[in-house]
Parts: sequence; structure tokens; C-alpha cells
Amino acid sequence: SRNFLDEWFMHKVLIEEAVLTTRYSFVNFHLNGEVKGLYAFEEHFTDELLESQDRLPGIILKFDEDPLWQYRYNHSYNYTTKIPWYNSAHIIPFNKNKVFGDEKLFRDFIEARDYIFMFQTSYGNAEEILDIDKWAKFLALTDLFGAYHGLIWHNLRFYFNPETKKIEPVAYDLFTEWDAENPVNNGFAGINFIYRRSIGSFSEMRYLFTSKAFIDKYTAYLDEFSRPSYLKEMLDQFAEELEFFNQEIAKEYKYYHFSSERYFANAKVIREHLDEFRRLSNQLLVISSGKGNKLDTTKIQYKPVENASVSAFMFPKNGNAEIEIRNFYYKPVVVEAFISADDTIPIEKPIEIPAQLYTRGFQSGKRQVDFLAEKIIYRVKNEKENYFQSVIPYRPPETK
Repeated sequence: SRNFLDEWFMHKVLIEEAVLTTRYSFVNFHLNGEVKGLYAFEEHFTDELLESQDRLPGIILKFDEDPLWQYRYNHSYNYTTKIPWYNSAHIIPFNKNKVFGDEKLFRDFIEARDYIFMFQTSYGNAEEILDIDKWAKFLALTDLFGAYHGLIWHNLRFYFNPETKKIEPVAYDLFTEWDAENPVNNGFAGINFIYRRSIGSFSEMRYLFTSKAFIDKYTAYLDEFSRPSYLKEMLDQFAEELEFFNQEIAKEYKYYHFSSERYFANAKVIREHLDEFRRLSNQLLVISSGKGNKLDTTKIQYKPVENASVSAFMFPKNGNAEIEIRNFYYKPVVVEAFISADDTIPIEKPIEIPAQLYTRGFQSGKRQVDFLAEKIIYRVKNEKENYFQSVIPYRPPETK
């Protein structure tokens, strides 16, 4: 499971470095007296995770990945479409009922969601919203272990620290798939961003490098973690558990043997590029927080997808309620009606929202109403088919 002991060892090192992560281990599983074998088990995103690692109880959030997996399931895991999954992903909390039922937690959620939205849109000063030290450690250790799977947008988890009012990473799904000499990821994230080798580095992390403080800390941690003495210290510290679990795994996978050779090889490549990164890293400080790249609509063809093409939010404003609709779709859309309880309420003057023609951002339209809308009905301009989108009953995320 996830490269056997590789992920287990990285979890241990992350906790040692005070970077939040799920607790992860192995157990010999028996069911009704029948031996099922050695299983990996992993903690969920609860207050126990936070308390076990000396954090205050608070909110853990993620990007809503359900629309992605539902679409792939319905379309035989079609990866070729250009649906803007990350750009349009809603930011949601774990333990929704608890968060939405507590006034303070809900306020924290709204604040944290704005911060993660800024991360998502590469907007503003990273140092004001992120715990730069924790993110620098997390990314440097990801480089050392080659665990880039955990950087994919749908694997990212975020903790809003109620004491510091900053966002920390919660490392998760740390499948160690690359070594540092792999042509897909030659070196480490920072150097790949300089040379625009984005595969294996994941563009979601690019925003971090707009902060000089992050670059300085990241560089220092790459230097520290890539020293052979650091790896040896970590391996020695967990040697007894590594040996125990290695023997247990080998009972089922007789050719398995935990090896640390890849870590030292990764560290060697990091050190070979580190001075080059120091010399060139200031190039990364400037990044456009605007529209992103223009879409080539001649190569895009898909129908609107629920919770990915259009979003709708409803919130109090000026004594009534305002509905804001955000269009992430590559064609203009027309909102023609609201659904309230069992009633369909046509819009006298339909809301036309322009196409979203860039990789970042959205187009939007607003309308004030005096009723509670649960869904909107819309269609693509100049087309007849109707689509439905649920209305989120609070304001949309904003940049500060």
C-alpha cells in the first residue's frame, strides 16, 4: 500500500519536524478469527489529529473533489477533457455539521476559505495567509521523498490555525512515486519551476514562490534535509520500527526489503542543484495573479458539469438576499429561473454571464431576490438544454 514503508517513514519524519500529517501505520488484521493479512491504516481529519500534534482544535479544509471523481466514473475515467477542476473547486470543511452548527467555527471557516481561495487563485501576499515555515518544510521534505502525489490539488488538506490565523498544510496521500533523477521531475520543485518543468512539481505550489521568506526557508530546509547526516539521523531514530514492519511485510511479500538508497540519491541530486537554485530563485518572485493563460476553445468540447461549470451563492445584502453566479464554463451561460421549495420562479430579465476564456478566474452575474433560492436553472447561450445547479447558502469566497 503506497510503496509499503516509504510513506510510513515520511509520515514519521513530518511529525518529527512538526508538520501536520495523518498518523499512519500497519496492523495484522483478523476478522472473525480469519487472518486477512497486514493492512495499512490511516487517521482521518479530526480534532484528535490536531491535538496529537500539539495544535488547537480547529478547522481542516480541502478542495471538493467529488465532482471530479463522479465525472470520471460516469465517463469511464476520461482524462482528456479540459474541465477546470482546480479553478472551479469549492473549498469545504471536514466535519461540516459541526462547523456549520457552531457560530465561531463557521466564522473561522469563512475566513480560512478566503485564504485558501487566495492560494487557489495565486492572489496577494502569501506571508499574510500561510504559515510559511510549515509550507517550506512540507515542500522540502516532499522533494526529498519524491512524494509529489500529495501535491495534486485534490490531495491537498489545509488547517486553519485559530491562534496564528494562518493556513498550515496537512500532509496526506504521500505516495512516493518519483526519484530526483526521473526525467519528469529532474531535481526538485523549486528548480523545476525556474525551468518551467511543471510536471512532477504541480502548479498549485507555484504561488508559494512569490514569497521571498518562503524561498529563503525552503532553500535552508532543502540544505538541511538533503545532508546525509540528516537522513542517517532519521533512519537511526526509527530503525527498530522500520525493521519490525519490514519483517512483517516480508511475510506476505517475500521479496520486499525497505531501502533508503533512493532518499540518498534524491538528496544528492538536490544538493547538485541547490546553488543554482539560490542563484536563480528571485526569478520566481513575480507571478501574474490575473487571468492566467487564454483557452484554445477550438480544442475544448464538453457539456456543463454540475459543481464544476457554474457556482451559485446566496447571502444577505441590503435587507434582501443577493445571489451571485460564477461561470467557469468556456461558453456564455444564461440563468433563466430559480427554484424555491417546490416553485420554479422565472427570471423576468435572465442573467447572461460571459464565457470564462482563461485558465484562472471566472465571470459572474448577480441578482437581488426576496426569497430563498435552492437551485438555479441555466442553459448555454444559443442552446436549449437546461442545467441545474444547487445554491450554496452563504457568500462566495473572496480575496482580501
